Amino acid sequence: MNGTEVFQLNNIGDFEYFNIPAFDLAGNGNVITFFSTRNGGISEGIYSSLNLGIKKQDDIEKVEKNYEILCHKFNFNIDSLAFSDQIHKDNVLKVDCSHAGFPLHEQKIYDTDALITNERELPLVTYYADCVPLYFFDPVNEAIGLAHAGWRGTMMRIGPKVVNRMVEEFGTNPNELLVAIGPSIGLCCYEVGQEVYDLFLNEFKKYKNWFTVKNNGRYSLDLKTCNRFQLEDAGVNLHNIYISNFCTSCNEHHFYSYRRDKGKTGLHCAIIMLC
Repeated sequence: MNGTEVFQLNNIGDFEYFNIPAFDLAGNGNVITFFSTRNGGISEGIYSSLNLGIKKQDDIEKVEKNYEILCHKFNFNIDSLAFSDQIHKDNVLKVDCSHAGFPLHEQKIYDTDALITNERELPLVTYYADCVPLYFFDPVNEAIGLAHAGWRGTMMRIGPKVVNRMVEEFGTNPNELLVAIGPSIGLCCYEVGQEVYDLFLNEFKKYKNWFTVKNNGRYSLDLKTCNRFQLEDAGVNLHNIYISNFCTSCNEHHFYSYRRDKGKTGLHCAIIMLC
């Protein structure tokens, strides 16, 4: 784990995105990582400007154009991407080229928050506006994964379930696996009530330090640390876990935030692909 910022901000004109240099280095150029910002698209108003949320109330033609802008920057074919269909659960799907396709053209994947593959030239796509993006890269067996971890997915241990599935499908050694925890809402901004606090304590009795008690009787929850501890418990080496310092709620210039904007906001996407 590194205390410095591990997601690097890049600019192509007004189009901004993050990548993960540690994955690039370990993969010798054989893996592409991407996390979008809100900048560089054509959406307007509360969705300004690179909204990638297909199920939002944004003009769907503008959302598709935003994906075309993204795909043009990285030489992707929009129908070559495999898109999650997130429901805040713990389903993990092994995908291949038969699962690729832009959902507005033909939806191929349903009710799935985590994707894994060892196929090349198959970009995996998941969506975010505060929840935690988890990137997985096995440089030895050349396999990848992405998971969407909100508080429900975190409580259901979606991160360890991806690790275990990669062990089963690809022979991944958890100790050699690289995991990056991407930009998401931080302890500074993520407040939950008694119900969520009780659910977590019932499920994870030894991890009370994930919470900070606030003066208003509610609790601040550190989802990034929750996922880090779970990944360590699943056998991932602490030094192979890279955690972004960015809070999506604090950084309005770069990020959409469901909490900050009271649900009226766009979505980012995470992408990982083997070359």
